[in-house]
Amino acid sequence: NQGDNSITNFESKVSTQQIEEINKKIEEIKKELVRNNKENYLDLVGILEKSLKDKDEEKAKSIFKNIRSVIGDTEKLTHIWTWLINFFN
Repeated sequence: NQGDNSITNFESKVSTQQIEEINKKIEEIKKELVRNNKENYLDLVGILEKSLKDKDEEKAKSIFKNIRSVIGDTEKLTHIWTWLINFFN
């Protein structure tokens, strides 16, 4: 498993593994928005993705809370919130 923690591009604040995790969670959130007919909020997901990759905890949590208020509390979002908390710890 080559270069897990190597800096291969501009996304130097997070490891390759973390980027994969972020991408997976972002896809899950997009699916939740689409499933709930909230596609017009997909731009928030892009902002969330960037804030996660920038390790901007305050912004990431704030954006996620906005997304959660749009969709409502789903089991999936609860799992993602737990992941997000752990991501910054």
